Amino acid sequence: MLTIDMINQISEALDFNFMTVADYKKGIEKSEIPLFPSEDLMDIDLAGQYPSHPLAHPNRRIRIEAADRLRNMHCELPSEVLDIIHKHLFDCSPAVRQSLAGGLIFTGNRSSLPFLRDLLEEETESYFVKCAASMALKRIHNNWLSFKKDFKIYIGDGIEQVLNGQGIVCYELGFIIYEGGFRNNLYHGRGRLLDSSGEVIYKGDFINGERLRTRC
Repeated sequence: MLTIDMINQISEALDFNFMTVADYKKGIEKSEIPLFPSEDLMDIDLAGQYPSHPLAHPNRRIRIEAADRLRNMHCELPSEVLDIIHKHLFDCSPAVRQSLAGGLIFTGNRSSLPFLRDLLEEETESYFVKCAASMALKRIHNNWLSFKKDFKIYIGDGIEQVLNGQGIVCYELGFIIYEGGFRNNLYHGRGRLLDSSGEVIYKGDFINGERLRTRC
């Protein structure tokens, strides 16, 4: 159970040298902060030369660890915690964005929808962030079930960790691998398989987890 002290600790950690993607890009354009990563600036040099840089390893590590704590809380969160998550969904570190969006797959509610839509629209750096945001958005919008099994995340129509109907599967903290129909957690009906870059590698019919034929 989250205590007030835990909430304050997580909030302080996420605020540690926090900068949004938009402010980070503006800072680079105005030459106020250096671009990272770049050919001229390696990770090992960044913290020494620019200790307050939001992407310096010590700074982003603190925020990533806090985001990971929230990602692993698969329970209903109070509105003040969701407000913290929504604010930091736009952190300049893609790892923070991915963890927070991934957490909303399980904990987000309808108040999360406009933030997830904005993240999907604005995200240009990480396909994995887009996958997590898309999964969270669809789960909340459709009022779908969500659960983890065998290092994968499932969302869709169903009860008690069994999908029957439409749904999506992705690797935990990774990319979407299947979208389509399910029966007893097996791919069933029309669906499509995707690779790690989002390219469709199979589109067609399934019966009890087995491919039937390719569709155009």
